[in-house]
Amino acid sequence: MLTGLAVAVGVVLTAGQCFVHRLEVGRLQDLRRRAEQRLGVALAGSSVVLSEQDLDLRYTWVSGADRAESYIGLGAGDLFDPDSCRRLDAVKRAVIGSGRPHRQQMTLAAPGGPPQIFDSYFAPRRDRRGAVVGVIASSINVTEQVTCLSALRRQEEQLCLAAELGRLGTFEWDLETGAIDLSAETRRIFGLAATGLVLPADLRRHIHPDDREILARETDRARDPAGDGVLAAKIRVVTADGRLRCLEMRARTIFTPTPGVRACRQIGAVQDVTGTILAEQALRAAEAEALAAQSSKARFMAAASHDLRQPLQALNLYFAVLAARISAAEAMVMARIEDCVGRLNDLLGHMVDLNKLDAGVIVPKPRSLVLMPLMRRVAANFAAAASAKGIAIRVAPSLATGWTDPVLLERILANLMSNAVRYTAKGGILIGCRRRGGRLWVEVHDTGIGIPDDKIGEIFEEFKQIGNDERNPENGRGLGLAIVRRIAALLGVEIRVWSRLGQGSVFAVEVPSESDPRSRPRPLSYRPADTTIVG
Repeated sequence: MLTGLAVAVGVVLTAGQCFVHRLEVGRLQDLRRRAEQRLGVALAGSSVVLSEQDLDLRYTWVSGADRAESYIGLGAGDLFDPDSCRRLDAVKRAVIGSGRPHRQQMTLAAPGGPPQIFDSYFAPRRDRRGAVVGVIASSINVTEQVTCLSALRRQEEQLCLAAELGRLGTFEWDLETGAIDLSAETRRIFGLAATGLVLPADLRRHIHPDDREILARETDRARDPAGDGVLAAKIRVVTADGRLRCLEMRARTIFTPTPGVRACRQIGAVQDVTGTILAEQALRAAEAEALAAQSSKARFMAAASHDLRQPLQALNLYFAVLAARISAAEAMVMARIEDCVGRLNDLLGHMVDLNKLDAGVIVPKPRSLVLMPLMRRVAANFAAAASAKGIAIRVAPSLATGWTDPVLLERILANLMSNAVRYTAKGGILIGCRRRGGRLWVEVHDTGIGIPDDKIGEIFEEFKQIGNDERNPENGRGLGLAIVRRIAALLGVEIRVWSRLGQGSVFAVEVPSESDPRSRPRPLSYRPADTTIVG
């Protein structure tokens, strides 16, 4: 009886224990499902991938329901190129062999795909007895972050290099704590030690006493929330070794968000502009010296024009008196002397003209101008000299009109005609008008010696001549085209040249039309301009 009761009680207890066990197992399974669900939700919202692999490095589990089944049984060789597979498997085998976890950033690539950067953590997977049975891995694709950080690092390096080359220092001032972070260039500019704490008082001691109030006022203004928060100041500093430096400072104030807006930081830059200021001072001094020299030259040439022309004019009078009292032989000597005086007078006149053009004394007086009478007058003035050499001057008929200073244009054409007569031994000379590209030009054509291509740029310089290395005065003095260039610059027109060695040259002078913007009234001033030369 008792034995049967004991058996019944044992059965009941066993059944109860089984029921409790089943309840506990169900509870634990429910907790596991809930944990897996939570992990799944967490992983679904991140780019982290968890995986388990066996000792053969085949995947046995991969997080994410959409990936689990497709990866089971695969190895790294099924997912990555051979090189990536070799490196990845080597890391996993090292973890299995050592039994220690390992973290590494690796660049991996799928076959035919672009390289991707992964930040991975590998740990040994153990069974209940602690034996290593595989690898657990977590990986996250950090390609975008690494690329951005690399680009940011390059930009920072470029900025640092630009700041170094431009001698630009930076600073950040915490207005709440007073701490100042200075770049190496800022420390160098102020003559501070390369390392160590720097306080506002340390910088203030280096600022020139006369500029401290200016900087304090600008700093307070930049801290005012009602302003634009920009600090801009030019100050002087006295470095630790006693040198005076001039700085440009610009900064922007950072304010706390509302409510209670207040200045919390200032971020800015300082640049040492001492060299620039010294260069500007030297330039101003050089300009003043050049102006003084120009003024002195003008005074000298004015005096020379007056004082030298008087004796030359007196000599001409003496020649006239002596002409009736000397013999034929003496007359030949007298003619040579008179010719030398005439050339000296011409040279002096050219030099005075150049000086007037450089000094801006001559002011153009443009007006409407019929060009045909002016061209005929220039041709007539050189007809005798051309006839003496057996060459003819022809004027092409034209009804063209322009807007320019007739005196200055005639001076240009006279110098061009003089050169044409001088350098033409046979053939002839033609002067006429032509329109090119909607612009009016007066052209002087000759059949003279021509100009070498490499010499065209030199002929408008003072005392530069072609084929007159001996400086024969009968071939001119090399000032005519220099005067032409200056007059053209004064009128704001172009001079163009076409030339072929041994066949002749063409000099073309631009003449503005009445509708040209240059013909409108405007303040006149002399400004040197490059002569356009087309060879």
